[in-house]
Amino acid sequence: MARREGGCQCGRVRFTVDVALDNLITCNCTRCGKLGSILAFAGAHAFAL
Repeated sequence: MARREGGCQCGRVRFTVDVALDNLITCNCTRCGKLGSILAFAGAHAFAL
């Protein structure tokens, strides 16, 4: 498990999430492809807003 922090671009919304990084998914949509996004999923219990 790894703790990650993130938020929106303006910085008003922040979050932390505890997520395992062993089952990552690469999205093939055009937006994610341009951004180089990689997806990881976590349960609601691991997410704090």
